Amino acid sequence: MKRSIILSFLILYSLSLFAQKVDTTISQDQLTGIWQINTARNSDALLKNFQFFSDGKYALNFDNYDDTKRILSVSGHYRLVKNELFLTVESRKEIVGGNFIKGSPGFQRDEFVLDGGKVEVIKQEDTSGTDPFLISICNIAKSGKVNCIKIDNNKYYKLSSDPLQFASHK
Repeated sequence: MKRSIILSFLILYSLSLFAQKVDTTISQDQLTGIWQINTARNSDALLKNFQFFSDGKYALNFDNYDDTKRILSVSGHYRLVKNELFLTVESRKEIVGGNFIKGSPGFQRDEFVLDGGKVEVIKQEDTSGTDPFLISICNIAKSGKVNCIKIDNNKYYKLSSDPLQFASHK
């Protein structure tokens, strides 16, 4: 009885050591694509999502369902160093002008929505960068492809390996 308990413990301990040695870092090739926060499902609009390009550029697009935000996205360059993701913000897309009007019940979730306005790209003056984000793999599909990553404490699910598959804000 004691032998089987000790043997079981040793096997579990060995497996836990093996599991800790599995590489949870992501490569640039694996990162390229569109990653949506909290779900791999998409419908007529995307939730907050990253577009990572193979040339080191990225865009963070904010929730397409929010009809009140003026900041639509931020973009710039990224680099990966082991389990750290460095994002440099170089510009943002922002709605300038427009008016707030009553939202349409059943179609828009807010009482007021932003109507009109012009989308402008605003360059960021200070592009010195920020502290890195921690990035890790949280799920690998049976096919061996990474389909979930964590950036700090947020889970993002891969919608496509093509970062241009879905239209971003106009």
